[in-house]
Amino acid sequence: MGLMRHGAGETILRERAAAGMRCSIYPKKQFGEKFAAVVVPFGSNDVCWQENHSEKPIRFPLGVAHFIEHKLFQQSWGDALFQFGKQGAAANAFTDGEKTVYYFSCRENFMENLRLLLDFVQHPCFQEEDVEKEKSIIRSEIRMGKDDANRAAYETMVDLMYQKHPVRFPVAGTEESVKNTTAEKMQKVYDACYLPQKFWLICAGDVDDHQIMEATALVQEKETTGKIVYCKEPDTIQEQYREIAMGLRRPVFQVGFKLEPRERNLREKLAMELLMDLWAGESSPFFWKLMKKICWTCRWSGCTAVETVLPSAPLWAVVNRQKKRQNCF
Repeated sequence: MGLMRHGAGETILRERAAAGMRCSIYPKKQFGEKFAAVVVPFGSNDVCWQENHSEKPIRFPLGVAHFIEHKLFQQSWGDALFQFGKQGAAANAFTDGEKTVYYFSCRENFMENLRLLLDFVQHPCFQEEDVEKEKSIIRSEIRMGKDDANRAAYETMVDLMYQKHPVRFPVAGTEESVKNTTAEKMQKVYDACYLPQKFWLICAGDVDDHQIMEATALVQEKETTGKIVYCKEPDTIQEQYREIAMGLRRPVFQVGFKLEPRERNLREKLAMELLMDLWAGESSPFFWKLMKKICWTCRWSGCTAVETVLPSAPLWAVVNRQKKRQNCF
């Protein structure tokens, strides 16, 4: 097993399971809490699939990665979430543009919970009746997201930036795409994209690395039949200005800069976050200059919403505020 010492003094054990799955173990002696996660490199941006020896890709339903995340806990033998609870673990999952992550934390029965985690992510049980019931839950989640000012601002911002890349669509998809998703489609997507040899297992806490690697024998490699493909994204932004009317007590502001849509390492992500905070964070001169302008305009004009465009595209900001608001603070 490979050993790596992080700059912060952390020890990381790295290995590959027999099936090819990456494993990273963070030993934390005398820690009471134990944690494990399976990272599946399939997210909401992965909507076009091209079979080997095929010239034309097929398109998955928008939001199908998120839908699979919702239903994968439902197994033929029962509810995996309920079983985690019986074994003393708190389990959950999330989906973003690049990945789906299934995880749990516990103080006892770590190995039993780990085996359960590795088992259920490989054995879907998509039943049409259950899928139909889940649709109303996801559609409700989508509608609730539209009422969240920060999410609405972010989704508007990426929609303005990108013309073809699926990052411009919400992670959960649209109400229409959810309506058109079936158990059969979900199974086909799962079979194509849930490849255990591409999974990444992460464990942390006072755990036994040898027992963990023995448990990874549960993971079985699958044959790859194709690959995810993306349309070429233009360098230019799609739109610079759009208004959103939302009843808010305080303005919500977001600013974005378009980059090439590709996977970035942690160093690049942290550098970009730091740069954006310095330039347009809540403590930056830019932010407060614009906030003062918004408050002055809000006090006198009573507008419902504004998106402010900077002179040098492709930069812009999203601002929402309440109609006829007399005092922003």
